Amino acid sequence: MRKDAVAAGTFQVGVMTDPADMTTFIPVETFNPATSTWVDCNVWLNATGLSDKHYVAFKQVATGNGTTALYWMDDLVISLPPTCERVTNLRTTITTTPPCRTVTVTWTPGSDDISWKVEFKEINATTFTERNLVTGQPTDLISGLPSGTYLIRVRANCRLGMTSDWDTTQAVIVGCEQYTITTSVYPTGAGTISPSGNIIVPEGGDQTFTITPTSNLCSIAQVLVNGNNNITAVETGTYTFTDVRQNQTIHAIFTDGCVGIEENELLQDIKIFPNPTTGKLQVTSDKLQVKNVEVLDVLGRIENHLSSVTRYSSFVTLDISHLPSGIYFIRIETNEGTAVRKVIKN
Repeated sequence: MRKDAVAAGTFQVGVMTDPADMTTFIPVETFNPATSTWVDCNVWLNATGLSDKHYVAFKQVATGNGTTALYWMDDLVISLPPTCERVTNLRTTITTTPPCRTVTVTWTPGSDDISWKVEFKEINATTFTERNLVTGQPTDLISGLPSGTYLIRVRANCRLGMTSDWDTTQAVIVGCEQYTITTSVYPTGAGTISPSGNIIVPEGGDQTFTITPTSNLCSIAQVLVNGNNNITAVETGTYTFTDVRQNQTIHAIFTDGCVGIEENELLQDIKIFPNPTTGKLQVTSDKLQVKNVEVLDVLGRIENHLSSVTRYSSFVTLDISHLPSGIYFIRIETNEGTAVRKVIKN
């Protein structure tokens, strides 16, 4: 279309029921080009509320002062509007965000899309749940769903009030996952781990455990996290699983010799040094006489037995240089009872 002059007024395209009666004209689109060059114009002849036969009509509207000029039209084509295409490449991406999963839905829009409707339902449900209308980018974020298997579908909204067919995803598993952390202690009665038992943790969550001996006579020998000893947990008495995404185990091992032993004030007098040691140890007491000395590993197994102690000796030398580096427990039998001391062999 081209207008003859700037003062040509406006040009309307519309419909009418009676081409001989100008009062039946209903404008659909108005054009007013800024220049007198040829331009391409498109008009969507959507529903006008008329139930009778429609005629396509063209009308020139003069300017306020009555000045008019000619409009020229060329290559006039009247065709049915394009159908509203179904979206393609509908995909879902599951992003694990503690403590639940989030589903990102993406798709490729059609050429005439102006918005999209996204709905979802559990796979065995009878009806879909409608979400907010999506405009702009062809993507939607669905979060906070209960655990389950879902179907997600998308439909395009096009011009002229047309809608496309639904495009539905394959079944996707969304929602919260849970994992189990199994706890245990050895030997029974030597200490506790809290919380205890089979602890349920949501996916991506954290869980802290506290390991506590039953008395000051007992010590933490090992904390096995998924089978591996964690020195920091032995020293601090705590361990935290972070960002849990699989089943886990934690096993606390305490000194075996401490179970059932209560030291009296006299047994507190027993000293052992140097600690840590590279091999030689001195066991001394100002008030007690040492009868026997045993070296135990963290599982309570006897590694060394010193039975040739001079009866009622208050000073004993012990050599553990032949033992591997690690944590050991010295069980000392005296004339007033038995005491246990932890030593570190470097």
